[in-house]
Amino acid sequence: MVFVNLNLILVASAAAAAVAAPVNDDSAPVLVPRAEVSVFMCTDRGFRGDCMNDLIQTGSCYNVRSEFIDRVSSIRNNDRDRNTCTWYRERECRGDSYRNQDDSNLGDGNGRFNDAIRSYECRRK
Repeated sequence: MVFVNLNLILVASAAAAAVAAPVNDDSAPVLVPRAEVSVFMCTDRGFRGDCMNDLIQTGSCYNVRSEFIDRVSSIRNNDRDRNTCTWYRERECRGDSYRNQDDSNLGDGNGRFNDAIRSYECRRK
């Protein structure tokens, strides 16, 4: 009986030691600090008309201010060397997206984003 109890104690001790061993998990996500990004937009092509500069944080979605909804004809990510912005046709960063970081004429090409950007988000490269 003493021999059986001693074996149980040894097995339990080994199991506890195995559970307590540290685990190296390289697949864990890496947290990246947020950064401030400057987004410049205007109601006319060539960065003319009514313009605004919006200072935002990376990693969050921002809706275009009400006075610029359906009016943005040129847009630029002023911090494009460190961050990438995505422009969306719908609020809350939904719908079709566009990633040109410096577009002075949203009406050229297919023109789908001219007077159509409603939200945007930027992320660190």
